[in-house]
Amino acid sequence: MEQLAGGGPVFLVGQSMGGHTAMLAAAWYPELVRGLVLLEAGVGGEGDEHSPAELGDWFASWPVPFPDLSAAFEFLGSSPIALSWAQDLEEHSDGLWPRFEPEIMQGAIAAVAEEARWDEWQRVKAPTALVCGQNGSLAAAEVQRMLASRHDVQHIVIPESGHDAHLEQPHAWVRVLEKCLNR
Repeated sequence: MEQLAGGGPVFLVGQSMGGHTAMLAAAWYPELVRGLVLLEAGVGGEGDEHSPAELGDWFASWPVPFPDLSAAFEFLGSSPIALSWAQDLEEHSDGLWPRFEPEIMQGAIAAVAEEARWDEWQRVKAPTALVCGQNGSLAAAEVQRMLASRHDVQHIVIPESGHDAHLEQPHAWVRVLEKCLNR
């Protein structure tokens, strides 16, 4: 990986699959990463509560195109993540479409679920914060193993939140992120 334009190492922050990707980048390019903040992101493998096939089937079940936002909200619901999905729909001449193809999303999720990346987790050198929603989807056993295998990891729990803590408790998430980035 080439040196960044700004010259120095950066903080990587990611949620869920994005956090998994950030963790891999920190493991593979330690000289480029100054700090790592993972929100509801683990080492991968089959520990998630939903299989890639279940998630792929759900994405494929969307009755697209949605004629308008109200139809999208009616199908997706009113949870913070549902609102986020609906607000990110892309307008086409025939209606509103997601910005992804279900089979590509399923393939990306399957790649994370395929193999637990414990070796990469051990190779991360950057100061790391593992942030979990109080009712998140990371298995407690995975969190405990992550903490036990690297004693330099700060564990933070955002109360009254789940896997999408950044959407469910945005002010708490911003406070956590500011604290992590300013240490």
